[in-house]
Amino acid sequence: MYVEAGKIASQIEDPALADRVAQIQIHIQYELEEMAHAKSLIGNLQPDSAEAIVAQGCILYKEEKYEQAKDKFNEALQISGY
Repeated sequence: MYVEAGKIASQIEDPALADRVAQIQIHIQYELEEMAHAKSLIGNLQPDSAEAIVAQGCILYKEEKYEQAKDKFNEALQISGY
């Protein structure tokens, strides 16, 4: 299911949806346990966007780097609010 979703997402070429497509691709790689690929895809997002920071936090959490993950989630809260 994730592989098929990734193929479909990669076919979306609308620049207005580029951030959303990148988010979907990151989440797919995260679920597939492909952390290195997910990390590389984060570069497709605005670096200081809440979405990029949350994605970094999720990966850190999965890598059992809980304190660093918590810091990223708090950073995202500062940007986007509760």
